[in-house]
Amino acid sequence: MIDQLPPSGFGNVSGTPDSYNIARRPLDVADYLDIARRHLNWVLAPAFAALVVAVIVAYLWPDTYVSEASMRITPPQVPQSLIPSGSSSQMVGRINAIQQEVLSRDGLIEIIRSLNLYPDEVKKKPMEDVVETMRKAVRINQIRFAGGSPNEDSVAFQITYSYHDQYTAQKVVREIVEKFIRLTNQGQFDRSSSTTQFLDDQVNGAKADLDRIEGALTQFRLANQGRLPDQVASNLAQQRVYQSNLEAVADRLSRYGTEKMYLESQLALLKEQARRGGPTSETSIKTRAKSERLMQAERELLQMEAGLSALLQRYTESHPDVVRLKSQIAVLKKTRDDLVKEEAAAETAKASEPAPARPVRMDAAAERQIAEMEARIQAIGAATERDTNQQAKLQELVSNYSRRIESSPLMEQEYVRLTRDYDLAKARYDDLNRRRSMSEMQTSLENRKQSELLVMLDQPSLPQKPTEPNRLIIVGVGLAMGVFFGFCLAGARELKDASLKNLKDVRLYSNLPVLGSVPLLENDAIVRRKRRIVFLAWATAIFLGIGAMSASMYYYYFLLRR
Repeated sequence: MIDQLPPSGFGNVSGTPDSYNIARRPLDVADYLDIARRHLNWVLAPAFAALVVAVIVAYLWPDTYVSEASMRITPPQVPQSLIPSGSSSQMVGRINAIQQEVLSRDGLIEIIRSLNLYPDEVKKKPMEDVVETMRKAVRINQIRFAGGSPNEDSVAFQITYSYHDQYTAQKVVREIVEKFIRLTNQGQFDRSSSTTQFLDDQVNGAKADLDRIEGALTQFRLANQGRLPDQVASNLAQQRVYQSNLEAVADRLSRYGTEKMYLESQLALLKEQARRGGPTSETSIKTRAKSERLMQAERELLQMEAGLSALLQRYTESHPDVVRLKSQIAVLKKTRDDLVKEEAAAETAKASEPAPARPVRMDAAAERQIAEMEARIQAIGAATERDTNQQAKLQELVSNYSRRIESSPLMEQEYVRLTRDYDLAKARYDDLNRRRSMSEMQTSLENRKQSELLVMLDQPSLPQKPTEPNRLIIVGVGLAMGVFFGFCLAGARELKDASLKNLKDVRLYSNLPVLGSVPLLENDAIVRRKRRIVFLAWATAIFLGIGAMSASMYYYYFLLRR
């Protein structure tokens, strides 16, 4: 019996220990078929067991349905060039903040209790674990429209939820989407209203500050009218105008004085001629010449004094031009005094001359000439008095403007501070007022539902097929793993079995000629008993396996999906 030969006969009849080191011969196709025949049950049993387990797992695993919906950020109806609004990136940030609120513990507990989600888990597990399970089942992803550039108008969000019941999954997605839209739009309206109210309060405060500073600036201007730093240029210009007028008045007064002295001398000469009754004598001619020199001196003196008055309005007493002009005036006054003394001496000499024996009657032409000169002298006197009064007023005005110009630097710091505070307050008020107007328009758009809104793009879907589990893949993978495990088990048994299996093993390992072979003879009763045992074992396994698989299918189709 070849199958019963021990491995000790491999190439050494004596059975020494070295014979165990003989390598096995290479196997051919017939050997593999013979191995499969001998270990068929060890391959089929794990494969069938794996098939049963895979089917049970596949049909006891509850279905998972995924419902999804899309939301989109719609652009405002009014162009942003007219009413600027927040960008979509800000809207995305607000939605991300609301996502944390929706997926918070309280928000998810509210949905779980309102829709009676995870009833078994709620009974067996803490609420925190159930909330975490639901949070993992919810997915919120930002998406882009196909074929469009990632601009602001293409921003959208997709919400998905996985649950073992398709209708409940749809309800949960609808609840989450409605909550998102409600919180987003209401939060945007509340935020716009609160911003408007805040800016309104800020504008009122800025207006009060502006009015206070404007009042202080107005009081300062009224109290220092004409002495403000920004009026220095106009004061200087007006002072120059008055100085020019003052110089013109001084020139007129000088001319008036010279002309009056000349007329008075001519009048005296005419009266002397009329008194003497004849032409002027040599003494009269000399006296007239001296009078003309005196009038010239008086004229020059008046001009120099007017110039000195103008210089004193701009310079001090120690200025070189003022000192020089004063010295010239002193010299001219000495010359005038000398001429006055000479005229006085001439008048005394004229008075000592003997009077004519009898008066001479003046003719009508001389009387008319004397009357005209006296009238002209009176007119010059009136004009001189008028210009003298005007000169005093102009000097007072020039002095006032000089005091204004000198006092301007003293109040410049306070005026600059008030002006700076007013400019800053006005700029702040204008900026806040502009922001308030924009916020009020944005709030009006929110009320009209014409601003940037979050709307539902796709309604929550009702899934028709479960996304998991994939039962064909589970059964196929389980069967493949069972077959693989069976082959591994058969291979392990074959490696462990070192007996001679056929004539090729006997010829190779014994190196002896084989004359014939005798088949193994077994007891028929033992053979039949083994077959019955194998049959019963397989029948029982198949019955139990089919029953288990049928029960799992029945549970899935008639109990779980009801």
